[in-house]
Amino acid sequence: TPFYGKPYPFDFYPESFRTRMSENLTKVKKTGEIITQEASVLDTEGDELWFHSTLVPVNDDDGKIDYIIVVSIDITERKHAEQALMNNQAQLKSLASELVLAEERERGRLAVHLHDEVCQTLAYSKMKLQLVNAALDDQGLRDGVTHVIGNLNQTLKDVQTLTFELS
Repeated sequence: TPFYGKPYPFDFYPESFRTRMSENLTKVKKTGEIITQEASVLDTEGDELWFHSTLVPVNDDDGKIDYIIVVSIDITERKHAEQALMNNQAQLKSLASELVLAEERERGRLAVHLHDEVCQTLAYSKMKLQLVNAALDDQGLRDGVTHVIGNLNQTLKDVQTLTFELS
């Protein structure tokens, strides 16, 4: 480029860049503060380039602004890295949402299995043992079966609680 190492003519920049730069130059003139800005421009091939510009007022011996130095650094790579990071964060957020949904589906599947299979089997086994217990003549056997029925009752309650917590 014929401007390498030289000041670029102001009309070289796109209108959006010139507008922001003009506003910041005016602000530097009024306040005497150092101002920074980040803006994009298109190169001669149409590629977007990003620049971080620092506007520094330089005072004369009387303390008045004599001129303003503008130093611009190409931050295109950083902007691309920031965009890639934002894309990765969005993808990570999406994957996290998918994981949560998969976990919810699996908990639901387990709850249905516990309710439809395990609880039903426990309840059926309890009813059968109660019938057997009613038919027993031996008190020792009845006490043993009653104890097993009590264990089944507690297990049934535990599985029902677990089913509720899962769903």
